[in-house]
Amino acid sequence: METEICGLLKLAASASCRQGPESKNCDNLDSQSCEHLHNLDSQSCEHHHNLNSQSCEHHHNLDSQSCETHHNLDSKSCETHHNLDSKSCEPHHNLDSQSCEHCHNLDSKSCETHHNLDSKSCEHHHNLDRESCEPDQNHSHSCGCSCRSDQCCECTSCIPPSPSETLLEDQVTEEVIQNWEREQSEYREKLVTEDTEDIMSWLSENPESKDGKELYVGGADISFIKGNSVDACSCLTIVRASSDCRVVYQRIEMIQLTHPYVPGYLAFREVQPLVDLYNQLRVAAPQYLPDVIMVDGNGILHPRGFGLACHLGVVLGMSTLGVAKTLITTQGIHDDQDHKLKKQTLKQAGDFFDLVSDRGAVLGRCVRTCDKAPNPIYISVGHNITLESATQICLRCSKYRIPEPVRKADIDSREFIRQNKVEPYEFIAKG
Repeated sequence: METEICGLLKLAASASCRQGPESKNCDNLDSQSCEHLHNLDSQSCEHHHNLNSQSCEHHHNLDSQSCETHHNLDSKSCETHHNLDSKSCEPHHNLDSQSCEHCHNLDSKSCETHHNLDSKSCEHHHNLDRESCEPDQNHSHSCGCSCRSDQCCECTSCIPPSPSETLLEDQVTEEVIQNWEREQSEYREKLVTEDTEDIMSWLSENPESKDGKELYVGGADISFIKGNSVDACSCLTIVRASSDCRVVYQRIEMIQLTHPYVPGYLAFREVQPLVDLYNQLRVAAPQYLPDVIMVDGNGILHPRGFGLACHLGVVLGMSTLGVAKTLITTQGIHDDQDHKLKKQTLKQAGDFFDLVSDRGAVLGRCVRTCDKAPNPIYISVGHNITLESATQICLRCSKYRIPEPVRKADIDSREFIRQNKVEPYEFIAKG
């Protein structure tokens, strides 16, 4: 795959950079031999590409497209773009904000196969719809997803559990589940789905300041090591709520999870590490305490109306919201043909439609956050916020498909794992 893409890019760059607007076929070049065009030693275009009277343009299905246009890259040459050894998408391409899907337009290459990444399914890494992920992953269950998260669905993951998780799962008895349900119900009674005064003031007046105070939005995420469901990496990123979304604080650390993943009870597995990160922020940089935290997961868009974002918000007593890349199937909400047709109506950033349960309750919103990224995200209320305000905050913090706080937390925690780091990392902006 990479060899084929590299050939494609070298040809496209050569054609665009050397031929300019003329962009002629290799067999019909004016004063340009194949040897000169491709920097080959005694290699004709036909021999180099194993073509039989086929132009390079025809061979690569390019219509006079330069590398930059073909791959939606900004100022990246073929050599710089592909002569790298790095494995993850962003370090591989030296891009700070391009998803694999955007860069490669891949439909059915799993992330692990294409980039040799740890612990990320194709759908999660490429932000692809489940249909494109499914053929390459050979999923057998209905959702076609391998994510261990209640943001996808309630089916059991098709990834075999590691021995360490099997031991933990053996401890999840019916009594444990009943205790979790009881705790969820108690917390749900404390749930508030209205805006705080700070959020109302922020959105109704100056979006960048409140009484002279800068506003900050947090993003929380946990990434996992392939084949290991106990050791993980947690990250809390705080960005300045403005057009540049500048990171002012970040902490990343390796953790050990004490609970297994049980569909519908993700919070009991992940909430404590996120609470720990928040408490460390309070000590290290209280000036950057966020006004709202985005969670990579769901809020009230949940089988029992109380997902990870709700749980974290109630425990911390602060505003939270859920940002999910894929749609959870619950309460009459399905990723069916009707839903797919609705997604096609989202033409530009800010377009959305509500996710309504079979009882008529609005549980979340499908939102297109970026003109250049057609795939939407799923926003839901966590705690101390309305759906409208959650949507506005996500849009104001989005340079690309995923809002910056969550996007940075996800990318940086995966990179932390890839580099096999052990010691916690903490960044605090000066001033």
